[in-house]
Amino acid sequence: IYNEWITRFPQLERIFWLYPYFDRLISVCESTRNLNVDSLAGRLKLPVERFNHCDNMLNPTGVLAMAEEAIDDSEIAKLFSGNHRVFISVARLSVEKDHKKLITAFAKLTESRSDSKLVLIGDGPLYSKLRRLVSKLGIEEHVHLLGYRSNPFPYVKKSDCLILSSNYEGQGLVLFEAMILNKAIISTDIAACRSVIENRSGLLVENSIDGFVRGMKKFLNGEITTEKIDLTTYQTNALEMFYRTACNLRDLTDQSITLKGNNNNIQSSQPVADTDSN
Repeated sequence: IYNEWITRFPQLERIFWLYPYFDRLISVCESTRNLNVDSLAGRLKLPVERFNHCDNMLNPTGVLAMAEEAIDDSEIAKLFSGNHRVFISVARLSVEKDHKKLITAFAKLTESRSDSKLVLIGDGPLYSKLRRLVSKLGIEEHVHLLGYRSNPFPYVKKSDCLILSSNYEGQGLVLFEAMILNKAIISTDIAACRSVIENRSGLLVENSIDGFVRGMKKFLNGEITTEKIDLTTYQTNALEMFYRTACNLRDLTDQSITLKGNNNNIQSSQPVADTDSN
């Protein structure tokens, strides 16, 4: 949101000047927290200690269940059948997601590898402009903009590789959702996405057209592997981070808090009623 303030929407400034009134400013990953410290602590005259992070909780049960739904449109379903490989992007069609870079890279890929398709799920202010770009590049048979879908997971499940071309992200939750569906991943090498993919499954690529061309070729050559995410560990750690950071509950051995978990669900036995307001 800081980048949106600086580059596009100056009216967002009023949100940031509320920050001194909060006890904690919590980002969704450590790298984003560090960026916020660099961008905001000095500018807003805030102590660094006020900035923390908590990982997002995931919903693997919901993702897996929704992925089982059928794709009703038979013409769209055909995009995912046959011998070609399907790259998919699930993101709002807006400047920060940089689909122009991705589409241009895919056009370069088709010059030597015509056995692939690119499917874009999402709507936004750049929809018409991106359609014109696809037409200008002459790749209408390879690139398909499907617009907004209330449930994108069946499309991700039937694709071969999820690709994220963002120039900046909070955390990149779609990367975790692709991991839940055991999909290969290609992502821009930016701080938020790096924190998701490092030591897990996926390929980080240079934030450039050529970087994505190289990454997609690596996938097509079988050089990107997938590994199952350890959901129990992730969910447990995320919940513990919430209690420690947001609720200032330092002693998790307290009898009032019990962590329960399996691959599909983590929850606390009792809610935390109070937060520290020092």
